[in-house]
Amino acid sequence: MSSQTDITAFALQDILEGIADGLSDAQRNLRDIAPYDSFGRPNTIYHVPYLDFSLQVTSEFQTVTDDNHKTRSVLKFSPAKLTSSNTSKTEIYSSVTGRFVATVPNEGLPQTIIQVKTAEPVLDGTFYNIELEAEVKNSVGEKLPGSTVEFNFDEETSLEINGGTAVTAPTFSIAEVSTDVDGIAKTTVNIPKTEFDAGQFYVLAVNIGTVNKSVSLSKF
Repeated sequence: MSSQTDITAFALQDILEGIADGLSDAQRNLRDIAPYDSFGRPNTIYHVPYLDFSLQVTSEFQTVTDDNHKTRSVLKFSPAKLTSSNTSKTEIYSSVTGRFVATVPNEGLPQTIIQVKTAEPVLDGTFYNIELEAEVKNSVGEKLPGSTVEFNFDEETSLEINGGTAVTAPTFSIAEVSTDVDGIAKTTVNIPKTEFDAGQFYVLAVNIGTVNKSVSLSKF
């Protein structure tokens, strides 16, 4: 049976994520309020611009074991108690304060969009060469030159989509490319012929900053 400490002790990351999740849920519910009431009158629409918080907690180091059976010490926090008769451990009383601030998505700029095109595979010895073309623009149709586009192999998703069968990681002629005046960035991915001919899937991740696009390549 878990002790009370096991139930109430959290890493600071867990505490902050819990507050953030609760705040997101609250704001989502506020956004779902109907704009008009049953008589056609405008309803008051609420928005949370910021949230200040202050937590009175005790902190102590605890030993945890990860999936690789390695142990490490982490700082855990529990709700502060006014009095405590426990003398078997050392606790530090402290306050954790902060503010969650609402920010405009994408810093108020139009949303960035990535569109990816793939050319027909070209056999080159024991590899297939496939050209990738990423076009970067925003939601109002403006091209975004000089943007850094990253091309990566999504090993985890590829493993999942192939039913747990691992595939050889492909290579790219260049992994980071700046878009030209037309907002275009190109690279070539090299995929082993035997695995590609066998119908294996290769999932590639194309991203610019926090904007991501996934592309799945397969012969069939």
